[in-house]
Amino acid sequence: MTWKIVTDSSCDWAPESPACAVSSVPFIISAGHEDFVDDAALQVPAMLDAMERCDMASHTSCPTPQAWLEEFEQADRCIAIAISSRLSGSMNSAQIACELALERAPEKRIAVLDSRRNRPLRGSHAGLDCPGHGF
Repeated sequence: MTWKIVTDSSCDWAPESPACAVSSVPFIISAGHEDFVDDAALQVPAMLDAMERCDMASHTSCPTPQAWLEEFEQADRCIAIAISSRLSGSMNSAQIACELALERAPEKRIAVLDSRRNRPLRGSHAGLDCPGHGF
């Protein structure tokens, strides 16, 4: 049985555990006509430069259901943690992906959690250790 914790990129928690994989699905940050993927390859100076050059307000787009689904398909048991549903559609995307994943593989176990946080989630706020059993 494989375990995975999946967060959206609002979370900066990345524990290392051989028993449980951890991954993140990215938000997209848009500055004018330029899009930046909020992942490890994000070029922050280029994004900030684009924001300074842009006359329009910058905005973000939540992770897609497809991005969540791809992560859910990689493990038998998943715990997904999304930024507050009051701030973003990320939670909704994760719930849609959960339904799709369970239609394809009903034996999977997926828990989608609303962090109810309005700022980046850190491990100390998540209150989670890598699950060992019982889920």
